[in-house]
Amino acid sequence: MRTQLTPRGSGTLALDRSRAMDYISLTKPELTILSVLTALAGYYMGAGGVLEGAGLIHTLLGTAMVGGGSGALNQYIERRYDAQMKRTENRPLPSGRIAPREALLFGLLLSAAGLSTWPPASICWTALLAAVTCVTYLSLYTP
Repeated sequence: MRTQLTPRGSGTLALDRSRAMDYISLTKPELTILSVLTALAGYYMGAGGVLEGAGLIHTLLGTAMVGGGSGALNQYIERRYDAQMKRTENRPLPSGRIAPREALLFGLLLSAAGLSTWPPASICWTALLAAVTCVTYLSLYTP
């Protein structure tokens, strides 16, 4: 997010915050948070109640980024349908606040960054499962 100090009333800072909020909404934060909480519970159970700091941070960050990237890609794919429904017509893509190409790039980069966050010892299975989840969500859930 670009933060620019400008004279009061110019609206630049408000536009920057609004644009940042549009990108955040592309990630479907409510669904992403549920995925992160599920990953936290699974990590806790798998670790036998002992939470190791770095591994936990990598897991939660990777889950949030892949989940958010998947949400952005979902909205990119569904943008034409979203424009036709009252409930979704004000989302950033159908309303024109974010260009489709920007959303596609954002979703791809966020997902790729998320897949790269896991430590090398766990990256194979964890990244594979995250990638399969992303592809499954986009191919089965998304029309």
